[in-house]
Amino acid sequence: MKVNTAIYEKSQNYKKQKHKFGQLSSWLFFVILILILVFGGFANVDEIARSFVSHPIWIALVFFGILMLPSDLVSTPFSYYSTFVIEERFGFNKMTPKTFWLDKLKGCLLGAIVGGGLLSLMIWFYKQFPETFWIYAWILISIFSIVMNMFYTKLIVPLFNKQTPL
Repeated sequence: MKVNTAIYEKSQNYKKQKHKFGQLSSWLFFVILILILVFGGFANVDEIARSFVSHPIWIALVFFGILMLPSDLVSTPFSYYSTFVIEERFGFNKMTPKTFWLDKLKGCLLGAIVGGGLLSLMIWFYKQFPETFWIYAWILISIFSIVMNMFYTKLIVPLFNKQTPL
């Protein structure tokens, strides 16, 4: 079987650009994380969360909600550029700005519901069983992973993509 040279080169160029862009965004997030650690950002976010609520589950949900907002604000331009510049340049983009933003909104809502639910259960386990909570957390994550592997294509994928039978 002979490989089309032009298609192969296009593929390699695409991979190189995606890799370089991924490295750039990864380094930026790494630097931001180091700055947050050095300047006590997590402690500050914890104080803010505790100033709003007092229940441990709500503290954790507010804490991670506060962390996710700036993270999403920083990652969104990278995602947008990747989709509408790099993917577009190589002819892979089938997304419109409207679907990009709708998918972003759906992803945030799904992350808040599923992630918030899992986090809440793990904190509840910790409060109920402080010595052995890790066993219950492990069981919860294991069951969640199995269920997601079984039903991901029927539950999650249709929220973001149109599926047609082969």
